[in-house]
Amino acid sequence: MHGDFQQIFADHPQVFGWLRRFNGQTLVVINNFTPEPVTLDVPEAMQGKQGTCLITNSSPRVRLPASLELQPFESFALLLERS
Repeated sequence: MHGDFQQIFADHPQVFGWLRRFNGQTLVVINNFTPEPVTLDVPEAMQGKQGTCLITNSSPRVRLPASLELQPFESFALLLERS
C-alpha cells in the first residue's frame, strides 16, 4: 500500500471515516452506516478544508464545517485541495 491511512471518528459507533494521504494529496472518506442522521464534530485541523467531492450518495460536499450533519446511510469522498 502506498501512502498512509488514518482513521477518524474511531470511537463513533455509527460512523466510519478515514484520511488517505499519498503523493501530496489527501482524501477524506466519511460513511454513516445507520438509518439515523448523525452530527459529527469535525477535528479542528480539518475544519474549513475544501476540495472536490469524488463520490457521494447525497448532496455533494465541497467543504468540511466544524459540525457535519450526515443523512442516514450517507457516504462521501472529498479530495482536499493542497494547502
